[in-house]
Amino acid sequence: MKKFFKELTSKIVSAAVEGSVSEAVDKSLSAAVEKSASRDFYRGVGLGHYGSARENSRMTEPYRQSAWVMSAIRHVANPVSCLPIEFTQDRRGGDVTIENAELTRFWETPAVKPGGVMGRQEFIYASIAWLKLEGECFWILDDTWLSRTARKSPIMMARPDDMTEVLDRRTGELVGWRYRDKSDNLQLLIPEQVIHTRNWNPYNHYRGLGDYESAMVASDADYAAGIFARNLSKNNGDRGPIVTADGNPTDEQIQQITRQLREKSLLARRGETKPIFLAGPNVRVQDPTVQSVDTAFIAQRLENRHEVYIAFGVPASFADVVASYSIGSASDYYRLLDTTCRPVAAQLCDSIEKVSSLLLGQRETIFAEFDFSENSAVQQVMAENFKCATEGVDRGLPWRTASDYFNLNLPCFAGDDKARVRSGMVEVEASSPTAPASGSDLNGDPIDMDDPIESMRSLFTCRDHSVDKSKKNEGFAPADPERVALWEGHVATRAEWVKRFESRFGSLLMEARRETLSNIAVAVGEAAKSSTVEKNRALDLVFDLSSWLARFLDGMSEVQEAAMSRAGVELFDELDIDDPLEAPAAAVQVAIQRRENLLADTGTDIWNGIRSSIADAIDEGETLAQIEERVRTEFNGVSRRRARVIAATETAAAFETGRHLMMREAGVEFKEWLTSQDDNVRDSHRPMDGQVVGIDDNFVLPSGVELLHPAGNGPADEVIGCRCISIAAEDPNSFN
Repeated sequence: MKKFFKELTSKIVSAAVEGSVSEAVDKSLSAAVEKSASRDFYRGVGLGHYGSARENSRMTEPYRQSAWVMSAIRHVANPVSCLPIEFTQDRRGGDVTIENAELTRFWETPAVKPGGVMGRQEFIYASIAWLKLEGECFWILDDTWLSRTARKSPIMMARPDDMTEVLDRRTGELVGWRYRDKSDNLQLLIPEQVIHTRNWNPYNHYRGLGDYESAMVASDADYAAGIFARNLSKNNGDRGPIVTADGNPTDEQIQQITRQLREKSLLARRGETKPIFLAGPNVRVQDPTVQSVDTAFIAQRLENRHEVYIAFGVPASFADVVASYSIGSASDYYRLLDTTCRPVAAQLCDSIEKVSSLLLGQRETIFAEFDFSENSAVQQVMAENFKCATEGVDRGLPWRTASDYFNLNLPCFAGDDKARVRSGMVEVEASSPTAPASGSDLNGDPIDMDDPIESMRSLFTCRDHSVDKSKKNEGFAPADPERVALWEGHVATRAEWVKRFESRFGSLLMEARRETLSNIAVAVGEAAKSSTVEKNRALDLVFDLSSWLARFLDGMSEVQEAAMSRAGVELFDELDIDDPLEAPAAAVQVAIQRRENLLADTGTDIWNGIRSSIADAIDEGETLAQIEERVRTEFNGVSRRRARVIAATETAAAFETGRHLMMREAGVEFKEWLTSQDDNVRDSHRPMDGQVVGIDDNFVLPSGVELLHPAGNGPADEVIGCRCISIAAEDPNSFN
C-alpha cells in the first residue's frame, strides 16, 4: 500500500504540471479499487456488504463496540452513582454530620458539559467510567476556584487524552497541566486547578493505569469473533467461495467471477437460485467448509467475556445466565460491592473532599462518604449481621460489643456495655474472683490432688489475708467431728466432678486458642510472620465469640446435667429410698438455663480479654510471631485462673441444685445448712452452719442475701467456690 500511495502521489504531481489532475486521480483510484477487489477476492472477503475493512479492523472504541466492556463498567458505576453522599466533620462516616445548603446544591449538578449541565449521578458514573477505562479521571476547576470570595463555577470533566502533564526538566516534578479544550485550544493549568483521581500505575508516576489495558486482548478478540459470527450468519454460512484455476486468471476473469458470485449471493438472500457458468475448463468453484460456528468457538467467546469482567473487578459469574442468585454476604453481587465498588467510591471521596473544602473555603478537611447502607445487598448483609449479633447478645455479649463487631452502627444507649441474659434481660453479676492455680491454693500452698477431701477442703482459702485464720473461729463452737465427717462424706464424690468440669473447660478453651492462632496465621500468611497489622484487625484475629460461646455453654451444660443426676443418686442412698425418683425435666432445664446465663458472662470476659491483649500488642508494634506468643500466654493464664474456680463453682451448683430438686420429689420438708467448719469457711457462711428452714424457703445470710441452697443464685462473693452443703433435716419445732 505504501508503494501504491507513493506512485499515486507521483502521478498527481506529474498530472498537476500537465493540468490534468482529476483525470490522473480517477485513473489511479480506479486501479486501486480493482487491485483491492482482486486482493479481497483471494482472501474471501468483500463479496458481501458485511465484509468491509472497517469492521475487520481492531476495536478502537471499547465502550461503544464491546457489550462486555460497557456492561462491566455499568456493574461498577451504577451501584455507586445512585447512592447519596454523606458529609461529616470528624471522620469519614462519622457522627458529626454537615448540613449545608450550598454544599448540597452544588453536588446536585456539580459539572458542565457541552450543551448543558451534568447531574450528580451522571457525573459520578462518568468519573468511574474513566477510571476503569483509562485509569484516571480529571476534574478541572476554573479561575473562580482560586479565589476564596468568588462564586465557584461548575466543574469541567476532561478526557484523559486531552490532558498532558507539564514537568520541571530539572527535578521532574509536576508543575502543571496542558488541557486541549473542545475548540482545540491549549490551556495551561496549575496543579491546584486539576483534581486528578488515578489508579496506581507502576509504569508512569503521573498517569493512571486503566482496567481496560489488561482486558484489551480479550475484548478485541471477542469483538473480532462477533464480527465473524455476524458475517457468517448474514451470508447464510457462506464465507465466500474458494475459486481455483490453473495458472493466473486474467483481470477480466477475476471481475467476471466476482460479479457473478456477488449476484448469486444477493439472490440467495431473497430465496432465489441461479447457476453460474464460467468460461474456461480449468476454473473451479468450491464451497467453504465452515458453515456455522461450533461449540469451541462459543466456549472461547465465553472465556473472553469472563476475562473482561475479571479485569474490571466484576465477578465472572455475572457474564453467565443462572437460574437463581445467592443473596446477602454469600452473593457475588455483595462481593462486587465490597471488593470493587467500595474502593472506587473511596477514591472518588478523596476528590469530593478536596472540592467540598474549597467550595466552603474551609482549611480543615470535609469528609465525604457514599452511603452504601441504601443498597439492597448491603441491607441483606446487615440483616444477617443483626441476626448474628442478636444470637451473641442472647449468649451474653454486650450490645455495644456486638454492634462494633458486626459493623451495625447502632445508636448507644444506657447499659449497652453490659452482658444480659436472654430471660427477662437481667444484668449478669460481676465476674468471678481470681482462682487458684491447679494444684495449689490462693496462698500458694500445695494441694494433694489425689485426696478428694483435701482437694475440696483446700480449693478456696480465706480471702481476707488481713485476718489471722487461727482467730477466725473465735466466738463459734469448736468443730463437731461428726458434722465434719458428715461434710467429708458428702464431698468425697465431688472432687471427680471438679476434674470433669475443669477438663471440659480446658478443651473448649484450647479450641478458642487454636482458632485465634489460625486467624493470626491466615491474616498475613506463614511467610509474613515479621509484619505488623492494623489495630482494627484485632476483631478479625480473635476467635468467633458467638459460635464458641454456643459450644462452651452446651459442653458445660452437658456436664452440669450429668452432675445433677449423680447428686440425685447420692441422695437416694442418703435417704434410703428404694423407688427411683426423677427430678422434673422442666425444673432441671430452668436450672441449667440459669447457669448458662452466668457462664455466658464468663465466656464474654475471656473473649474481651484476648481481644484487648491482641489490640495492645498491635499498639505496641509487635510482630505476628510476638502476637502469637502473647495469645498462647494469655490463654494459658486464663486456663490457670479460671479452670479451677469455674469447675468448683459449677460442681457445687450442680450438686446442690440436684439435691434440692430430689429432696422435694422425695417429700423432704426441711433442709439444713452444713459447712466444713474449717478455716476456709466464709465469714458470712460460718454462722449458717446448722440452720434449718423449710424445703421451699430461703436461707437468710447475715448480709441479708437470701439463697435457696448453698452455691445458689446470688452475688458472686457469696457463691463462688462455696463448699457448703444442704442436707435433709427434721422439723426443728419437734425438739421444743
